[in-house]
Amino acid sequence: PDVVLNAATNKLYIFYSAKSPEFYRMSFSGGAWSIDPGYPVALSVLGKGDSKNPASLVAAKNNELWIFRINSARVEAIRSTNEGASWSSLITVKSGLNNDKGLTDARAFTSAGQNYLGVAYGEEELPGASRFGFLYHQDGALETAWTDESAALTVGTENATSNICLAADAANNLYLLTQNANATGSDPFNTLYKRSAAGGWQGFKVNTTNTWTSPAVAVSSTNKLFLLGIDHATFKGQYKSLAIGQESTAASVLTTPLFENDADLFADLSAPPHVVDGASHLMITGENTEAGNIWFNLLQVGGGGPGPGPGPGCPPVFAAGPTAIEGTKGGSSIFYKPNQSKVFYHAKTWWVAAQDT
Repeated sequence: PDVVLNAATNKLYIFYSAKSPEFYRMSFSGGAWSIDPGYPVALSVLGKGDSKNPASLVAAKNNELWIFRINSARVEAIRSTNEGASWSSLITVKSGLNNDKGLTDARAFTSAGQNYLGVAYGEEELPGASRFGFLYHQDGALETAWTDESAALTVGTENATSNICLAADAANNLYLLTQNANATGSDPFNTLYKRSAAGGWQGFKVNTTNTWTSPAVAVSSTNKLFLLGIDHATFKGQYKSLAIGQESTAASVLTTPLFENDADLFADLSAPPHVVDGASHLMITGENTEAGNIWFNLLQVGGGGPGPGPGPGCPPVFAAGPTAIEGTKGGSSIFYKPNQSKVFYHAKTWWVAAQDT
């Protein structure tokens, strides 16, 4: 599942990118969530879902809802102007990709007083050909009007994978964390791309000697950036914490354990889609593939660690899980890739969305 929270209206939107995609709208009252009348809405226009490369849900600044995916070498979208009660037909955002399959992630941002929606994509690994990309759309413009900035997303000769995560900070900077393929020489195995609110792109090496799968990124109001992933060799969760504006130091920042438990293996991290603060701290969730359940770790935000920069930065507030979430099936959870934000903070409580079996 992928979630979008409208805290001001106590509404939660959930998109299940399963075999039969569905959209839910829920209301918060009396400390609990309930499904609104008329929901869920079946999204037959999307056909059969892809659990390996799930589609992503996002709310624009004008409260329109969008769902993005890669299908048949195209970035496609559907759009709702009425909180998901009905949806448009398929919109082609970009065609002629190098691979039929891949992953998308999207965030809303503001630039020069105008509101936009940005969608990033990573094509499924194809030696010598797979690429990352980014396009943006102004709120209120024709739904087919997109500006392509994909040419900015390269550091060396590495290729793309369908493992990406996109985040936005309070200053409307965008952060795209990628897992790369075919990295050679000084090419990074993981890259952080930063897009300023003015539209300039920079690429920063994150890992040059090891690879993170399931890359995730989160930002705090205390000027901290959290880069997270699963070590490809050990299948343990790790993270780096650094100050916003110090992205050029990411490769030298030491990693801190996130999920470790004897010989257990981890996968599929999820970070919140919203900016976190010292009141909420930062909850990260992930799948323990040995136990078949969901674990969490709550990382301290502000006032509790040596601070941003090289070193651990932000120690956990609590020891890592495990906490089993309802929705496990057949010995493994139904947690998907980190382009889907399944964890969020509302009413002084952290919540995790997991699919029923």
